[in-house]
Amino acid sequence: MRVHAPHVQAPPSLFASAPAWRASGVPATRASLRISPGTPEPSSKVPVRAPRSPRFQHNLCFVTASFADNIKATDTIPAPSRRTTNRRSHHFLFTNLPNLLAAGWETIHLSEQQLPYHRSITQSRWPKFLGWKHPRLADCDVIFYGDAYLMNPVNESTVWQKLAKRILNSKFGLMQLPQRYLQQYGSGAEAELRSTVPSGKADLLLSQKTASWLRNQTDYNPIATVYKNAEFGDDPCNAHFRRLVERFWEVYSKEELTWRDQPLWSYFVASEHVVPIRYQVAPGHRQGKKGKLGHDGHKYQRSMIDPVHVGVPLNFESLLGVAMQFDTSWSKW
Repeated sequence: MRVHAPHVQAPPSLFASAPAWRASGVPATRASLRISPGTPEPSSKVPVRAPRSPRFQHNLCFVTASFADNIKATDTIPAPSRRTTNRRSHHFLFTNLPNLLAAGWETIHLSEQQLPYHRSITQSRWPKFLGWKHPRLADCDVIFYGDAYLMNPVNESTVWQKLAKRILNSKFGLMQLPQRYLQQYGSGAEAELRSTVPSGKADLLLSQKTASWLRNQTDYNPIATVYKNAEFGDDPCNAHFRRLVERFWEVYSKEELTWRDQPLWSYFVASEHVVPIRYQVAPGHRQGKKGKLGHDGHKYQRSMIDPVHVGVPLNFESLLGVAMQFDTSWSKW
C-alpha cells in the first residue's frame, strides 16, 4: 500500500513578495504558473508557450545550496565563469549561514524558522528541489541545480542556452544523468542505499527502513534507474516535473527515512513514468573547476541528522552489528 505523508511547506514568510531580479521579458503564461501557499495543484496538462524567435535567450538560473553548522564545514564554492554572468543568467546560493558569501553568487539566506525541518540536510534539499517556489526565482525559465562544490558553470552562450531549449521542448522538463557507479552493489534504489553506508554517507538503519518502505509500495520497481542528483536541469513550470517533486517532497520531508535523496527520487521518477533527457555536451563544457567538499567529504555527523546528538559521529560498525539481528539485515540485501 502506498504511503502518503502530509505536505510540509515552509511558512508564508518565505514566499513574501520580492522585487523581480529582471524587469520584463518573461511570458505571462510562465509567471502565472508560480505556486504560492493555498494554490491548487497544477494541471497535468503541460502549458503551451507562445512561439519564440530562434534567437530568443532564455532566462537561466543556476542554483546551489550550502547548509552547515558553521562556515568551516561548508563546501568551497567556485566563482561562476564570466561567460555566464549576464542579464539572462543569474546565480543563487541558498544557505542558513548569514555570513556565507561566494564570489559571483547572490546569497539567499533561509533561517530555521523559514525551513522548519530537524535535519539541516533536509533544509539544504528544499532549494535543490523546491527552490523555484522562492520569489527570487520567479522569472526563471530553466533552473540548473548543482552541488556547491562543483557548481562552476561555463560557456553559457554555446551550451547552457542549448540545454535550456532542450529542457523546455521535452515532455517532462527534466534533464539528468543516470548514476553509473552502482553496478557492484546491484541495481535500483537499494543498490544506492547499499553503496553509501560503508562510505559514511548514509545511516544503515535508516537505509534499511527506506528499503522496507520501498518494498511496501505497490508500484515499486527494484531495478528502476537511479539518477545523479548532484546536478540536473529542470523547467519549473512543467506540470509533470512539479507533480514529481511535490510527491517526492511529501515523503522525504517527513525525515523518517534516509537523508539520501537519490533512492526516493529514483522511486518517484519511475512511479510518475518520468523519463529525463540526458546531458549531451562535450566533457568539461558543462562545469568548470570544482571546489572542495565540506562536511569531511560529505561524511555527516549526527548534528546534520538529529540535533540531539550534536558532535557525535555516526558509528557504522555498531549499527551494522545491530542491523544483523533483523530479517532485512545488511547481509540479506
